[in-house]
Amino acid sequence: MDLSQACIDACRKWAEAAGLRCIGQEWIKWGSPLLIDCLSTFTRQGSVWDVGNRVVKNRRFMDEARCAQRRASLAPRRRAA
Repeated sequence: MDLSQACIDACRKWAEAAGLRCIGQEWIKWGSPLLIDCLSTFTRQGSVWDVGNRVVKNRRFMDEARCAQRRASLAPRRRAA
């Protein structure tokens, strides 16, 4: 079963109780076929970024992480001083 809507709703509720607003949630999977985790972005209630919540399902999260790791390996490393 994918991440339940109840878990996501609970996260939003806890944020609002703390004076925050959830403005973005990315459902992800960690090498599993199921969306089992959620990355959430918050802002203060009433801020300029408080424009509603956007939810995306990212079934390619681990593919993106591997790609970012490959790209990072191309960057030159700093030498110790």
